[in-house]
Amino acid sequence: MTALAQNNSVRQRIAIGIVFIGMLTSCSMPTTVVFGNASKAEIILAYKDDTHKVVELRLAKGAQAEVKHLLDVHFSIKTMKSTQNYERASVPESYIQSVGFGPFMKRVVKAELENDGCVYIVKSDDDHSMEKSFQPPGFPLCPSASSE
Repeated sequence: MTALAQNNSVRQRIAIGIVFIGMLTSCSMPTTVVFGNASKAEIILAYKDDTHKVVELRLAKGAQAEVKHLLDVHFSIKTMKSTQNYERASVPESYIQSVGFGPFMKRVVKAELENDGCVYIVKSDDDHSMEKSFQPPGFPLCPSASSE
């Protein structure tokens, strides 16, 4: 085998390895939750991040924020009156959108806290009222416990 043929063979192996690693890592891509506060009050969303550090995110009424892994872990929503605790939930693939391309792609699901204290997942930006009456199993996600 010539040196040129060996170089091409090595390059092909490296390219195949990179593609394979990309496929493996894309399977474990975290889901980003675009969490909206559709309630009547400001809230504090408390959850543990990737390093298990407790993060408290303040959301004004009508505001939204992107949070990784939110529905994969236990989380709390604090208001001036109480703290509501929520269990983890499985979101059906049909509610998860792929946004971006290649290494910039992310999995996104939209969720909203409503006045009833429950978290609803939303498939699109169009008509939330229609979607909220048709939630998948496990949703709406209502508080599991409350502390005053």
